[in-house]
Amino acid sequence: MLRKGFTDQQIEVAYHHLTPTDHDVNVNLGMATYGGTVNTVATDATASAHRDSILTTSVAAG
Repeated sequence: MLRKGFTDQQIEVAYHHLTPTDHDVNVNLGMATYGGTVNTVATDATASAHRDSILTTSVAAG
């Protein structure tokens, strides 16, 4: 869970490793955004640990 966006350096590193030209990459980088209405609910109103996050990520390789 991210509470702020990726830095430019983090984006550059991810792009570098996801787009090589010398070999195949079998990787999936998934991102789901949060914000807006989901963040208007009080933090103690529901059991949502990511209530104050702006983004969740997942990586699958193989």
